[in-house]
This record gives sequence, C-alpha cells and structure tokens, in this order.
Amino acid sequence: MPRRSKNSNATLLYAANDLQHNQAIVLQRFLGKD
Repeated sequence: MPRRSKNSNATLLYAANDLQHNQAIVLQRFLGKD
C-alpha cells in the first residue's frame, strides 16, 4: 500500500508538471500567432 501511495503522488507531480508545460506551449503559440 505505501508503495502505491508513493507512486500515485509521483504521478500527480508529473501530471502537474505536464499541465504547466502544456500551458507554456499554448502561451507560446498564442504569442507566436500575435
């Protein structure tokens, strides 16, 4: 169980990083179009 919880926490962190990365890409695309 503890291993699973640690893995889930890691996946949550990775998901958050992916979200921020995707938002940065979207912003760059918006700025590029403007």
